Amino acid sequence: MRPAGPILLLLALPAAAQERKPGDLQREELTLKTASGASIEAQKCRLVVPESRKRPSDRTVELAFIRLKSPAPRGAPIVYLAGGPGSPATPMARDPRGLDGWATFLEAGDVILLDQRGTGASRPSLTIPPGPVPPDLFRDRESMLKATKAILARGVEQAKSRGIDVTAYNTEESADDLEDLRLALGVPKLSLIGFSYGTHLAFAAIRRHGKNLERVVVMGNEGPDHNRKLPGTYDTYFRRLSLLAAADPGVRERVPDLYELARRVFAKLEKSPMVVPVPDPRTKGEVPMRVGKFGLQLILIADLGDTSDLPVIPRLLHTIDQGDASVLRWFVEKRTRMVEGFSLMFWVCDASSGTSAARYERIRAETPGSLLGNSMNVIFPEVAEAFGSPDLGDAFRAPIASDVPTLFVSGRFDANTPPHQAEELRWGFSRGVHLVVENGGHEDLLRPEVRGVARRFLLGEDVSGDRVTLPPLRFIPIEGSVPGLTHPSLR
Repeated sequence: MRPAGPILLLLALPAAAQERKPGDLQREELTLKTASGASIEAQKCRLVVPESRKRPSDRTVELAFIRLKSPAPRGAPIVYLAGGPGSPATPMARDPRGLDGWATFLEAGDVILLDQRGTGASRPSLTIPPGPVPPDLFRDRESMLKATKAILARGVEQAKSRGIDVTAYNTEESADDLEDLRLALGVPKLSLIGFSYGTHLAFAAIRRHGKNLERVVVMGNEGPDHNRKLPGTYDTYFRRLSLLAAADPGVRERVPDLYELARRVFAKLEKSPMVVPVPDPRTKGEVPMRVGKFGLQLILIADLGDTSDLPVIPRLLHTIDQGDASVLRWFVEKRTRMVEGFSLMFWVCDASSGTSAARYERIRAETPGSLLGNSMNVIFPEVAEAFGSPDLGDAFRAPIASDVPTLFVSGRFDANTPPHQAEELRWGFSRGVHLVVENGGHEDLLRPEVRGVARRFLLGEDVSGDRVTLPPLRFIPIEGSVPGLTHPSLR
């Protein structure tokens, strides 16, 4: 049974004739097809919520979401919270193969693919139109800071000209959006599946509205005070990677010590940045990007947690050491796209979540001796000035104690949200279970094997003894190739 909340059917009135007010829920019936040929009854919905609850005004936000209907729900509706921040969820409904994955959860309840405020089809959008590609974007931290500040200033100016309060697009407001969604649907409780930043949002929802949550699955855990990363974590991770590379027959002869190779490459790039030509989407030409030590550190940080790119890291560093930019070009092009369709949502959320004084001091203490320095925190806290430094405060970052049944999922090879962060959080959860995916990275946490455990958990089953082990990591050899093992940067 699905009790109705305040509903305005999309086709009932022309859009201009509809009076938007918080709580209004528009819906349109859909039938979606999965890749396996199954039909899913669904609804395309828009929910109106206040733009800011701390600074009340007549401005509102429309949240877009797709509701996949369960034929026989056994539990609360399940809301998927995507990562980023800034990644939309509704496009998943257009992917038949992706729908097969979400269909596995329909035995437990309806699945809601939500575009968080400021993202995807939600209105207003905080996406900044593409601008020119700064050739010094990856030269050093100062160049990155200058370029990012310019992009953010343009985005903030555009948002203000539309009357948007950019500081309202933070994690606390998004957590309250979930409660408004529950009320609009007329259901006693929701369940949540959060991935990456979505876990950060899920923890805020648990703190603020835990009594209205049935079960929560958090994949790749970023707790309330994990927004800034610890340099020591990445240093340990890279040393582990170096040990694995030294045991690999295709790597060890040319790269006996990956850690020291990285140090040597960083020193070279700090002295003389490497010029890497990458496509400019605006001019259809090429931009000679200058990649220095900080730029390569930033590129590695972005890809260390993802096992799809880990296999080529030794070859990447070796080719740079030899003065060859062919592999690096693919990585630079991939990360240069950050200036295309730039989203303010990412920066506002990170700026407002901030970090505690104790964690900041730990980061400062660990930075000098770390291989990757403080590159994992990019250019915070400086860029927060673009939004007036909208910090949510230490109460937002305080530890959480909860009795909401929660499944924590971590990847053994995930440097961005490592397993020890989940353990730190689980200490406060009396009904918490932790699944560590062996040989898994950040993106592996959405694989079918993990979804199967999550489905059983949402059905109320005991998953404390479940294990997921993926194939061991295999490195691409420094020279030549191995059948069945490749990477896009080598094509």
